[in-house]
Amino acid sequence: NSTVQELASELREMTEDWARDFSRISDYVLQEAYGFGRAQQIIEDYGEDVLVYKQTFPGVCKPCEKNYGTPGQKPVIYKLTDLLKNGNNIGRKEQLPVVGNAHPFARSILHPIPKNSVWDEDKNQFILKRNKKGVKRKSKVKITISE
Repeated sequence: NSTVQELASELREMTEDWARDFSRISDYVLQEAYGFGRAQQIIEDYGEDVLVYKQTFPGVCKPCEKNYGTPGQKPVIYKLTDLLKNGNNIGRKEQLPVVGNAHPFARSILHPIPKNSVWDEDKNQFILKRNKKGVKRKSKVKITISE
């Protein structure tokens, strides 16, 4: 990714530290920004109390699997505000579930769970569940077509 490499190059130049893995740091920072951007958009669309989950991918590490779930199975569900309160895992021994990346090598995507959604085992995703099948009419419908 050219953006990651550009940022890494700028950091190397600014710090004159040629030994540090600024590519990994840049990747982490950009993914963190992406995660918090998604969180902000979810808040704007659904409100702060929305339930969310993080989609994981094959090869997920054990701590991320514990916090977010196994790919293709029902994920662990959180209130978005709780993930935001956890901040990030920098300097922590035990990883907490967070909005951004759990660690520099983590990859997961934050998703909202719309109200009235349930997990569909066959489709491996949340789907909207309607309590009623539309509105029951009490009278006949009159349609008038005019030119």
